[in-house]
This record gives sequence, structure tokens and C-alpha cells, in this order.
Amino acid sequence: MIIRWLNQLVTSYFEKGPENRVFLFFDPSGDFSQIIDHLKGDFEILKGDGSLLEIKYKIEVENPEGKYVVYLLFANKPENLSYLREYLYTGKVFSDTLYIFLKKQGVDFPTEKKKISDIKKILPSLALKSIGAGEDYWDNAFDSSGDELALPDFREHLFDFIEKPAETFENLISENKMEIFRKKIKNVYGFESETDEPELYRYQFFAQLCFTEAYMLLGEPEDYPFQSYVCENSKVEKNLRLIKDIRYQTLCKEIYYDLSSQLERNNNLGNYARKYALNPDIETFKVFDLEAIKTLDKLAEKCETKQKFLQLFSENSELIRRKSEGFWGKQSDIREWIVLVTLDELMKLIEKFTSEIQNMDDEEELIWKYCDSYFEIDRLYRKYITDASELDDSLENVYDWIEKFYLEYLDQINSRFSEKVFAKEKWKFSSIPFQGDFLRKLDLKDEDKKVGIIVVDGLRYEIGKEIVDKFSSSFDINISPMYAQIPTDTVVGMAAMLSPEKCEFDCDSTGIKVTSNGISLNNKDERLKYLKSKVKKIDIFNLDEFNNRQASEIKKIKNPVILFLEGPDKLLEAGGFNYLHLVSRNLSSITKAIKKLFRADFSEIHILSDHGFLTFNDPKGNFKIEDKPGFTKDSRRFACGEHINNDYLVKFEISGLEKSGKMLYFPRSIYYFRKDSFLHGGISIHEAIIPHIEIKNKEGLVEKLEIQVEMEKGISNRIFQVKIKPKWAGLETKPRTVEILAYHENKLISNKPAIEIESKEESVNVRILPDKEIEKGEKIRVMILDQETGEILNETELETLIYFEADF
Repeated sequence: MIIRWLNQLVTSYFEKGPENRVFLFFDPSGDFSQIIDHLKGDFEILKGDGSLLEIKYKIEVENPEGKYVVYLLFANKPENLSYLREYLYTGKVFSDTLYIFLKKQGVDFPTEKKKISDIKKILPSLALKSIGAGEDYWDNAFDSSGDELALPDFREHLFDFIEKPAETFENLISENKMEIFRKKIKNVYGFESETDEPELYRYQFFAQLCFTEAYMLLGEPEDYPFQSYVCENSKVEKNLRLIKDIRYQTLCKEIYYDLSSQLERNNNLGNYARKYALNPDIETFKVFDLEAIKTLDKLAEKCETKQKFLQLFSENSELIRRKSEGFWGKQSDIREWIVLVTLDELMKLIEKFTSEIQNMDDEEELIWKYCDSYFEIDRLYRKYITDASELDDSLENVYDWIEKFYLEYLDQINSRFSEKVFAKEKWKFSSIPFQGDFLRKLDLKDEDKKVGIIVVDGLRYEIGKEIVDKFSSSFDINISPMYAQIPTDTVVGMAAMLSPEKCEFDCDSTGIKVTSNGISLNNKDERLKYLKSKVKKIDIFNLDEFNNRQASEIKKIKNPVILFLEGPDKLLEAGGFNYLHLVSRNLSSITKAIKKLFRADFSEIHILSDHGFLTFNDPKGNFKIEDKPGFTKDSRRFACGEHINNDYLVKFEISGLEKSGKMLYFPRSIYYFRKDSFLHGGISIHEAIIPHIEIKNKEGLVEKLEIQVEMEKGISNRIFQVKIKPKWAGLETKPRTVEILAYHENKLISNKPAIEIESKEESVNVRILPDKEIEKGEKIRVMILDQETGEILNETELETLIYFEADF
């Protein structure tokens, strides 16, 4: 009836004449918010939760003949209306509360003030329920004996009870509503218990919810040993909806973890979970996910052929996806699912590569194909290595197979590549720029050209793609392949980037030597001296040193700038390379430098590298060349000498080595002499094809993010809320991600929630970890970081208002 009454009110106004076009519907309390979309007629509903100017444009310009109901969630005050103010006088104004509107329609309400107050709380939900109901609905809606009226905020009490059972029971008893609360739970969920102990009552109710959901998700198995917990059929939907709400309710997650773990232990769920381990639907209990991981690994161990392993992944692809999106995967409790999603995608790409590689007979076609799609295989492998390194070896048999497939991919692509290169006996690619031509073509002698160059040591093409993906929303950015000078060694690559004249090579016991017109380019100081002799006006900085300079200092720089980011190559050679350093700390440094350069009016920025690298596990040494030849320099992936006889090596001439009377020798494919955590020096796509990234500023580059922060003055709960709003507009199309962290005595004590900030205020819950013990009155430092730049946007010190006991 309520929709019919509202439709009659609206249409009666519009029918009075064509000039009646705008119906202003004020609803500051949101009484009608659940039913407004159900209005139907020869009119359009416009909601004023965005730009009022857009609504004005719609009414007056887009369709000046149309009829509109403008639904506004604020009070009828002229100062609120801005562009819509004229319609107060030319349109129809409706500002009744739901209670007043229903009274005008003849609905009888009780006369007692207390009952009216309770009824007003539930009117919106009653109005929604009334849609589709009979004409007598409102005649019986306020039965004074009904639970709805006696306990209008039942759902609120229910979640209070889940969170704080003893306190909620005490409050219900004091309000004389305990019996009604229990009756409501019985009527809605079919649960009843004789116990008066609140914790036990919650545990028993939770057991019904969980075992009912598990029973339904497992397909109602006949051998279900927990049938006594399952609710009656008519209550199943309500039980399923509630347990899902509890599971995903922020304040209830810790309780869900605790109670579901108790149920697992007390009912010995492990054996039963093992039987249904590969069911993709079940997310009620963590043990099902754990057993699924174990089962997949055992099945991987039984695979005798590559085809069997591929089939295993293919058959369980949906399981992996669903589990990663399920509760235990999303909450990062079982991070193996994220790793398996990565591996599932990796295997599909390797399969595609294997089907295509045999048809590629041209090395340049292979390079372009790698830069277009095959690089994703290396990106996913890198992600897998990073994520899996933080986990236990619960998937070690799966990982063993992945290493075999990845090694085979590296061998296949680089066997084909090196075979074609060795066959033509020339290190040149007609469709791809050469590293040694970069600086010459850039022409830094143009004094009016403010150009920034960032040189990253040991950057391979696929990581360059990650840089582009990360920065594409903030800058005009392009990436193209470039082939490096061989051997793909740091000394050679760094020298080649200077575009030296008459470059010559030699080698001795210390390694490869590079000169230009007799000038040594073997160390950094020599190369910088040579560069300054060719480009008189150029400023050279270490990246971190540059980032520490004031903006006013950088603004004064009128010359080209070269920034060196050293670290990846050195970290790699030291053996302890952590990829996360590159994609987080180093990318943050690069981002900061790019923004500083653009704010100082630099017109373009280039990122390039000396060489790429290979990285893989070869525990059995299948690709290691044991018979080391007596060459001058024992490197990882190349040899240099006069006459070297070794069946594993291919002699290769390069321009500039003739005078020395020596030759370069390279292993085929991915073979190596010695191996640390990464390899370079040889002829492979991964070592020799490097990225050239060119960046230009977008119009209206967003400046440093400035935010307003609102928090309580103290912390009285392990979960506390932080409200964040940017101080300026402009983020609607380019949202920024901020991360919130809490520290006590300089130690991280919280989870690290992140949220995208646009133009409106956002709220995020920060959770103090349960194993942290903190005394009352201690200081907690809450820090908000820009995830993109690593800048600290806000730092606030709060006091703990209660004692936080460690929960082990």
C-alpha cells in the first residue's frame, strides 16, 4: 500500500499541468531510503547524493520536458539546496517523515509515547516488508504483543550478543527483554537452549549456524555426523545468512576465528574435512581449507608426468579460485590460495608458450613476443617466489613441479634465442634500439632541454613492465625494449649507456675491460668523468641523495640530470636479493624522484638499465657446466680468452675485441659456470633485453596528498576507527591508496589496512593484534602512509584507555 500511496501523491502533482515538473522529496532521516526505488511512473528519480549542479543540468538541459522526483537526504532548508533552490517555489515540496506520512494515510498508531518511539525505529523496515503485502498489512503491523515491537532493535542486540554475550544478557535482563530475545532467536533461527550461561548459549547457537551451513554446502551428505546441530528446513536460509554476516562483520571476525576453532577441536573435524577437502563451496571451517592444501600437494606428489600435473591444476582451477576468494583466503589466514592462484595462471601461460614456441624461427619475433606476453611468466614466477618464501612448505611437491616447468620454459625460450643469435654470428637487431645509441640520440647538449635519466642497476624487462603498470595512472608512460651490449656485465652495460666512441674491450684476471679512445671506463668514477667530458652541463646524483634535496634546490637545476639507483645488482650478487625491496622501497624512491623532477619543470624522464638477469632454482645442477675451461675471467655466464676448447661454449665475436686477440665464449641457453641468486653476463632474452621507459608529465599532476584525519582521543577497543578525507579535490579519477599502521614502543602492533582515498571521507578499522599486551595509559603512535610514495601523511599519538591483555 505504501508505494501506491506515494505514487498517488507524486502522479497527482504531475497530472495537474505540464509546468509541474519537479517534485522535491526531502528525507533527512532516510526513512524512505529503502523504498524510494520502488516508485514507478512517468517520471525519473534523481538522487541528490552527488552534484546538485548535475541534477540541475539534467532537469533544464538534457530533458527540459521531463518530470523528476528529486530525492534529497537533507532537511528542507534553502541553504542546503544551492542550484535547486528555485524549485522550492516552482515545484512541489514533500518533507514528511514516514511516521507523519502514514498517519496522513489513515494508519492507526498506538497512543503511548514509549510505543510510538519504538515503532518509529522499525518503520523503515516495516515499510519495506509492506511492499507486495495485502491492504490489511498496516492494520496488524503494531500488535503490541509482537516481538518486532517489543524488541525493535533485535538485530542490533543479536550482534551485541555475538560480540559481548555476558554484557548483552545482563542488559536484556535489566530491560525485561531476555525472554523476548530468546523467543525471537527461536522463531527466526529455530534455536533454543536451556542454559542461562551466556558464553555457552552463544557457543551452542554458533554450532547450529556453522554445522547447518557446512551441511548445506556439502550437499546434505547422508553420513553427516553433526546432523543433530542442523536446524529445521524452514529456518535454513536465515541461519545461512546470519553465519555469513557474522563471518564478514569486522567486529565479529576475531570471535568467528575463536568459536569456529573451538568447534573444530571439540568435534574432531579433521577426518571429516579430509573426505570433502576438494569441495570448493565450504568456507565454514578453516580445517577444510587446510586439508584441501594438503590434498593438492599429495596429488602433486603422485603425478608421474608433466601432463598429469597439468591435468591436476586444470581440474582444480575452480577450487583454487573459489578458495582464494573465500573467507580464509581473503583474510590471508591461508595465503597458499593466493600462491596457487598465481601458479594456476603461470601454468596456463607456460602451456600457451609451449604451444607457440616451436613455430617461431626469427629471434626478433621472439623478442617482441616476449615483450608482449611471455614476460608475464617471469612476473608470475617472481610473485610466486616472493609470496611462497613467507609460508611453510605445505606445497613443496607442487613447488617442485613448478620449478621443473619454469626451468623448461627458460631453457626453451633461451635455447631458441641463443641458437638464432649464434647462427647469424652478429649481435644486432634491426627492429630494436641498441643500448649504446641511447645517450647519443637523446642529445643532452641541448641546454634548453631539462631531461631526467634514472639508471637502475640490474633491471630486466618484466620488472620494467611492473614500473609502467604502477605509474600509468599518474604519468604518460611508455616502455619499449632495448638490447644491451654483450657480455651483459655491469661494467660493460654501464659503459655502453654513455654511447662511447671507438669502444674497445679486453679481459684479464680481474674481468672484462672497457675503453673509449684509450680512456678507461671500468669504474663509476671513470665513467662519470667521461660523461662530463662529453656533456659539459649535467648534474649527477645518487637517487637517495637527490630525493633528500629540497624542492627549491632542484628547481634551480637547469641542466639534464642523471640519477643512479644502485642496489638490485649488488643485492643480487650478495645472494640475499629480496624482490619486495625492488617493487616497494625502490619503486617508492623512483616515484618520489619522478615527482620531484616534474615539479622542477623537467620535460621528460627516462629509466633504463645496464643489463637484465636470469634467476631460477637448479638444485641438481642440471644446467651447471662442471668442466670449467681455463679462461681468463671465470664469470657466471661468459668466458673471455684466446683459445678455449669446451663443448658447452660457443665462440662469439663482438666489435671492439679484435685488438686484444681474445674472444668471448658463451654457454647455450641458460647454462652457467657458477651460480649465486641470479645470473647475468650471457646471451639470453632475460639478460640482454632491457626496458627503456619514457615518462612525461600528465596535465594536472596530483600534488602531495594532504588529508584530514579524525580519531577518538583514546583507544578503548582492539579495533578502532580512523576517518580520512583529502583536503583538496581531484582524486575522483586517480584515487590514492593510504596505509594505516599503529606502533607501540617503535614496534608494529596492528594489521596494516589500506584504503583508496577519492574525494569523500573514508573510514577504516585498525586492529591491534591479539598477541599484543599493552598497559592502560600507554602511548600508541598511529601513522598514515601514502602507499605510492611512502610519504608519512599523518602521525598521531593516542593513549590506551584500558589494559589490553595478550590473547595467546
